[in-house]
Amino acid sequence: KEVVQSDYGKRKGHFRSWWNIVDFISIFLVYIYTFSTLVRGVGSGSVPLAVATTLCLTLKLLAYLRGFDSTGWLISVLTQNVLDVGGFVLIITVVLIGFMLCFRLLFGNVEGTCQLILDNGDSIIQECGKKPYGTLHDSLFSTFELAILASYDQGHFDESDYTTLAVLIFVLAVTIVLVIALNALIAVLGDSYSRVQEHAIANRRKERAEVRNDI
Repeated sequence: KEVVQSDYGKRKGHFRSWWNIVDFISIFLVYIYTFSTLVRGVGSGSVPLAVATTLCLTLKLLAYLRGFDSTGWLISVLTQNVLDVGGFVLIITVVLIGFMLCFRLLFGNVEGTCQLILDNGDSIIQECGKKPYGTLHDSLFSTFELAILASYDQGHFDESDYTTLAVLIFVLAVTIVLVIALNALIAVLGDSYSRVQEHAIANRRKERAEVRNDI
């Protein structure tokens, strides 16, 4: 459908709208997943492909909600928010990577959560999970939990060889990310909302026209 609407690629402006790109990708993924299911058998399709297809279809459903008065303006606000937070995402990513490296140096020796279990011989053994800052991937996820969600384990600070420094870096991370950066994000989103509301009627008509064209 999107290929036909774009006049087989001759209308280059057709795919300047990312909603049209989402439509094209979702249709393409549905065909690919259906074909893979037919080849492999029902229930044995690719899970990552199914997840990607589901997300694209969800975005496609949101695209159709643009045609309603109660949801169209909100979709416009959310779309503008996504466009405006690009710089913020870049900055917060750099900040998180910096703190990730710091926390990996400070908590690199910290073991994962340990628990006592019974083995086959009814002996009690201690089994510990993987280190929360053992790899770059785990360090980034743990830093995200610590700085964004303020979720942390007090035991990590006790086990660190640099407890005082770790506490100071933790306070600095929470202050920069949760207080300063997130307040800046709220300001950016508020500005996006104001700009969308200034042209609310024009945006509503534009969204309706695009939905009718898609149908």
